[in-house]
Amino acid sequence: MRCGNSNDKVIVCQVAPGNGKSKSICIASSAVAAQLRNGSSLGECVQAATTNRLTEEAGEELKLLAWPNPSSSTFTLRLNNTVPGTHSMIVRDALGRVVEQKKWDGERPQEIGANYKPGIYSVSVMAGEKMLNVLVVKQ
Repeated sequence: MRCGNSNDKVIVCQVAPGNGKSKSICIASSAVAAQLRNGSSLGECVQAATTNRLTEEAGEELKLLAWPNPSSSTFTLRLNNTVPGTHSMIVRDALGRVVEQKKWDGERPQEIGANYKPGIYSVSVMAGEKMLNVLVVKQ
């Protein structure tokens, strides 16, 4: 989700006002909150940008979903498909420091972030043999 020559910027799926068309952009972390308030979402544009609702389609690629995003309280994490087994979850702050680490069965939604300070966090989950990542913004 990081970009730029020094990996000091963030990839955002920017949604154009009015027509809803989206494009991936690389912006400074200080500009992320404003983009999210305007309907954009974190990460590359893959489908229509949504920050507070989930879309599932049959046969969809395995994804780690987080909502609401941004949030001033907590985030709910969910895998869009069931992957058997126990998964490792690691949350890192913008400087790469581990903020939270735990095991998760992946079948039930997981709530995180109650004690996080405002900022951008990277959530990584090892589900089976696949590493899934999502950025979340605590306001």
